[in-house]
Amino acid sequence: MAGFTGAPPIVTDGLVFVIDAANYESYPDSGTVFNNLADSSNNFTINGGPTFNTSPDRFTFSSNQITKYFEKSSYSFPANDYSVSIWVKFTTTSFTGATVSYAVNSSSTGNNESLMYFSSGDLRFYGPNGGNVSTSWTIPNTTSWFNLVRVRTKTNGNEKLYVNGVQEYSGTLDANISNGTPGTLIFGQEQDSVGGGFDSSQCFYGDFAAMKLYNRTLTPSEVTQNYNSIKSRFNL
Repeated sequence: MAGFTGAPPIVTDGLVFVIDAANYESYPDSGTVFNNLADSSNNFTINGGPTFNTSPDRFTFSSNQITKYFEKSSYSFPANDYSVSIWVKFTTTSFTGATVSYAVNSSSTGNNESLMYFSSGDLRFYGPNGGNVSTSWTIPNTTSWFNLVRVRTKTNGNEKLYVNGVQEYSGTLDANISNGTPGTLIFGQEQDSVGGGFDSSQCFYGDFAAMKLYNRTLTPSEVTQNYNSIKSRFNL
């Protein structure tokens, strides 16, 4: 896997999707393709032209819209265990809307097969069987960057949330149920139908810098390693 930077280096075992606005091989400062450094056959398409800014390199999403998002259709999301990590900054502490959304055609609850969603600033995890749990983590401010990491174990349904390398939540959701695959993976909108059904009041608005997806559960030390790898970029 080429193009990774950071000290310490990021964890690559099980890494299946990684995009980084500050990595020229991932995003060369223009265009509508956000290159997946872990698998060049599965890149994001950038829809709607979210604004690319620097210092730090990031995409800025506006509120009340259904056109701005990253999308990969026909994507084989991890069926069982997975870990998803995002670097984001919010424009309001009472944010309501989606960050990462994965939907499939084969499930009656496919629009919430995997979803990280905020309800009035409260982060909730959804899927894969239509259930959801509140992590009770709320956005503390609009000035800091946050590395949010969801870690799921299929067999017991254990869900963990890490924020800036520290575990903030542990609970259970839909034990022993696999994710359907393939489906559509989106950052920035909440899917009420596969690849669509967006609601302008549920879009992500704020800044996005990077995302990683693993096909296994990361350990606490691995989550911390990834956080330490690029935290200095965000003055953390």
